[in-house]
Amino acid sequence: MREGGIEFHSEKEVGLYTEMHLQVLGSEASEPIRFNGVVVGCTGNKHQGYQVSLAYTNITKEAQLSLFEMYWAHM
Repeated sequence: MREGGIEFHSEKEVGLYTEMHLQVLGSEASEPIRFNGVVVGCTGNKHQGYQVSLAYTNITKEAQLSLFEMYWAHM
């Protein structure tokens, strides 16, 4: 989790500059958190998977706060 984006693991490689529409489900959240972003980095291989870096392109402050709260709740 970062202020300007999010990183996640993927089994498949994602091309740079790919636009993504994400929906994150939290165990405590009644509604999913929705946001858009663009892939700014993807490293790894087909055997171990890929680390995808996504920069937010459209996220509300409320959604960003919810993502941070979910992240810190699991730390």
